Amino acid sequence: MTIVLTTIWTPEYLTEVLKGYPHPPTVRYLDWGNADALDELLKIAQNRSGADVSQVGDTWVSGFVGMDALRPFSAREVASLGGREAFLPPFWQMGTRPGADSSTYSIPSTTGSRYILYRRDLLENAGIDPNEAFLTPAQVEQTVEQLRLAGVKIPLVLETRGRELLYRSAAWLRSMGGDYYDAGQRRVVFDSPQAVAGLASFFRLIRSMPPEVRDDQDAWRDKWFVRGQAAVTISGFWLYDLCQKSLPAKEFSAVQVAPPPGIPFVGGAHFVIWKHTTRETEAFNLVRHLCSREAMMLDFQLSGHTTIPSRMDALNAPPFTTEQAFQAARQTLLQGRGFWAWPLSTLIEKRLVTMLDQLSEEVMNSPHESVEDLVVKNVAPLARTLNFTLGSLA
Repeated sequence: MTIVLTTIWTPEYLTEVLKGYPHPPTVRYLDWGNADALDELLKIAQNRSGADVSQVGDTWVSGFVGMDALRPFSAREVASLGGREAFLPPFWQMGTRPGADSSTYSIPSTTGSRYILYRRDLLENAGIDPNEAFLTPAQVEQTVEQLRLAGVKIPLVLETRGRELLYRSAAWLRSMGGDYYDAGQRRVVFDSPQAVAGLASFFRLIRSMPPEVRDDQDAWRDKWFVRGQAAVTISGFWLYDLCQKSLPAKEFSAVQVAPPPGIPFVGGAHFVIWKHTTRETEAFNLVRHLCSREAMMLDFQLSGHTTIPSRMDALNAPPFTTEQAFQAARQTLLQGRGFWAWPLSTLIEKRLVTMLDQLSEEVMNSPHESVEDLVVKNVAPLARTLNFTLGSLA
């Protein structure tokens, strides 16, 4: 009987990465864009059956650890992968449990962040130095205003709903000294003055978009950037790849990447071994194969460079050390940080996304109210509710 793997990787990719592997697993494919994917993984954890190895979202690891569903990796196994120093530091931490239990419960796979994409030609035509344009939230706001004054019709475009608001705003909170959660105090802190200031700066960017962009009913606003109508956006590396495929070479050469200000969000996929497996050696050998530099670089190439390896031996080599966009991606990942292993992390994230959606609507539809007041109005009640719930768990 072969071991069972659940993964988000495509059949085409997995066929390539498992070429020559002596003991190919039985594979079940999950789509993380489907709400049922997490439910499927929870069933595996609860029923203690259904898979031996799974690829899971980084923020899900702590929940499975809390269910006592994961088999920890031994120190010898970690060493055979190159040790924890072989992986992107902030992403490695998502698989370790803080506190007395310092065990490793997952191995990083592919990772990513949210980056500033900009059109160098539009910035330079407006007299803006791209190297100075995005270093702080204030400079980002100043850059957007300078582009507007220079006659750029759409200086910036941003997605305005969904989980992306959480991912993209994280750097702005952290740049002001705030955050969404304080792991040491085990409480949410997105209502702190620093966090409010960071959120206000981020949501002022949303308000700055021209009416035709704010009122666009299409959920995918990044299309304005791909079409060359917007000068700046914040997105994942998939957008850079789409620009490369969609634009003439000369126009694409003006598309560049910069790290966002502050400490960006870093997230992605990890591999875990379920505690109920009876085939521990085979399961670990599969994880070791899937988390090798070769497997990650193959994924990077086949995905159109949209998934970034989490191994440092990949990040310390071309194209991450030689090409502008990938150098910026590497810098972003190195200075980034994940969302720590929160108690009730899934609940907190869902509530945060709902709140940020509401805040975004009010910012766009209440032009006469200050963004700061709208931020406080939305974050304060939710922070009180969540901290009361977290306090009851102490």
